[in-house]
Parts: sequence; structure tokens; C-alpha cells
Amino acid sequence: MAPLLAEGLLSRSLIDGVVTYRAMVDTSDPYGGLVAVELKLSAWRRAIAQAGRYRLFAEQCFVALPDSRVASAVIGEAARNRVGVLAVENDGSVRVVHTVAPAAAVQPHRRRWAAEQVLRSVTTPGARRAGSPIV
Repeated sequence: MAPLLAEGLLSRSLIDGVVTYRAMVDTSDPYGGLVAVELKLSAWRRAIAQAGRYRLFAEQCFVALPDSRVASAVIGEAARNRVGVLAVENDGSVRVVHTVAPAAAVQPHRRRWAAEQVLRSVTTPGARRAGSPIV
């Protein structure tokens, strides 16, 4: 948030002990693109299916799995679903195993909604709702 505040893109207010942020620019479609990443410790098939659904609003989608879970079957399934694969090493570093070219979102009008959900999860503790449907 600090870089956005420093650039004057957001303003911060404290009202009744609640911090709120307000965009200071026209945000009709401020996002030139969105990359979505689904993180899983296991259940890689579910992760790929979920990342594939993110193509509704994102131009590029990935699954991130522990390095020990990344196998040729994962890469093959991800490629069929037009999803990239990231391997997360034990030290926390991330390696791109398979990438896909950015493509237009299937429903680009949902990009703003998705980006707002991410912003809300960062600015409002407890606001994230895992598994929430895309409306």
C-alpha cells in the first residue's frame, strides 16, 4: 500500500478506528493485465482446474506447488488447460517450470472485480473468503 500512497494513487483515512483507502484516480479499468496464481500443497488436479477458471478474468494463470509435487503429469495437464506451473523450493524461492503466453481474459469485465478482491484481502484483515464464487 505504501507505494500507492506515496504516488498519490490512494488516500488513507481513519474513521472510528477503521482504516479505509480511496482511489485518487479514475479506476474505470486501471488494470492492463492480471496474473492469477493458485497455490496448493497437494491436490494438483484441483489446483489446475481452479487456475483454469481464473482465465475468466486473468490474462495469465499459474499453479504453484512444492517442487517435490511437480512432475511431468502436472506439466502435461497444466499445458492442456493453458496454465503455467511454478515450483516452490524449500527455501521459498520460486522457479517457473512451465509458462503460457498471456491471452485475453475470457470475461475481461471480471478483472476489476478480481483485482478489488485482492486489494480488499490486503487492506482488510480477515476479508479473504477462500472458495468464494466468481459473481
